Amino acid sequence: GEWYFSSIVEDANKVVWASSSSGEIFLLDASSGQFKQVNFDASAFDIKSVTRLALVKNILFVGTDVGLFKMNTASKKLTVLNLSLGKPRVNELFVDGELLWIGTEGKGLIQYNLKKGTTVNYKHAAGQESSLADNDVRGISKDEQGNLWLGTFNGLSILDLKANTFQNYYHRASVPYTINQNSVRCVYRDKQNGMWMGTFYGGINYYHHNDIKFNLLNQSTGALSLNDQVVNVIKQDNKGDFWIGTNDKGLNYWDRKAGTIKYY
Repeated sequence: GEWYFSSIVEDANKVVWASSSSGEIFLLDASSGQFKQVNFDASAFDIKSVTRLALVKNILFVGTDVGLFKMNTASKKLTVLNLSLGKPRVNELFVDGELLWIGTEGKGLIQYNLKKGTTVNYKHAAGQESSLADNDVRGISKDEQGNLWLGTFNGLSILDLKANTFQNYYHRASVPYTINQNSVRCVYRDKQNGMWMGTFYGGINYYHHNDIKFNLLNQSTGALSLNDQVVNVIKQDNKGDFWIGTNDKGLNYWDRKAGTIKYY
């Protein structure tokens, strides 16, 4: 069959785990180079989609359309985690030391303490500029200064963890060098501490603290043009080059030294 992979992670033993939007989890078999499906009790929890995976030691955290679970990687047994918000759809997982940050669809941002099992919920509050930009959180990363960057359905939010307040950024047509699209689907920090944001029909926005503006990479940036304006994932490899996953046009590979982009 064919699957749409929603998440891929590698554990401490170099074992690759993957999830699908149709509710499966797979392990990469090193000998055959093929993914093999993991048998787990998805139907017992009415799981229809596995949206994100995150690994903490030998525990696999499984984000789904009906909340967050943890799986023992040896027994493959699932345990539901109480997020105190019912069963929110999980869009993103970000491991941050003893904390797991959870981006949800409609329920905002959740901070889950891995040791204590406690939660803190951050939500958008109408009329409050220092609250989360939107309750649909799609991407999470952390910058060099320790701030949490959150891509939402309606703007970019940066959470100052010391002050516990949000600074929000939106597209402003009349203001140059703002983000060019409010729907931010992924956020990634590179090895040079630059922050990358993949958007919905806006390509990629890039920011570095040595600069004061958001820069752009999209379908109309000359030799470095993406082949799709919807960007779902951005990763940097060991050579410093970038792999950019799009919605409909496959994979873009940006060779920074050569100054070229190839499409797969």
